Amino acid sequence: GITVLFKCRKSGESATTDIGVPASIEFVRLVERLCSAYGQEVAGFKYWSQAAERDVEVTEKDHFDECVKAVCEACQKQKIDEGLCDITIIFPAQTTIQRLRSGGGKKEGQQK
Repeated sequence: GITVLFKCRKSGESATTDIGVPASIEFVRLVERLCSAYGQEVAGFKYWSQAAERDVEVTEKDHFDECVKAVCEACQKQKIDEGLCDITIIFPAQTTIQRLRSGGGKKEGQQK
């Protein structure tokens, strides 16, 4: 099977932690691995989606499947067994801040 190497970084930091998992891993299991790696609760992660051309927040299973599928497709194209995925870890306290940030500040067109 394909291995996905998640290069994990905290928001605003450049240091990365590498976590390699089988592509068949469940979202819950990956979150458990991230929690133990960071020694605190992790809510999910963000990654750059080529398809959507934006950062996608993965905090539940559906986006996770899309993310892994994209990595697997890239592996098959390049005929390799390991795919790389850069992710930014989302801690619970961050989640609300991130949502407010992405929702606010970009609504220039709506000002009267």
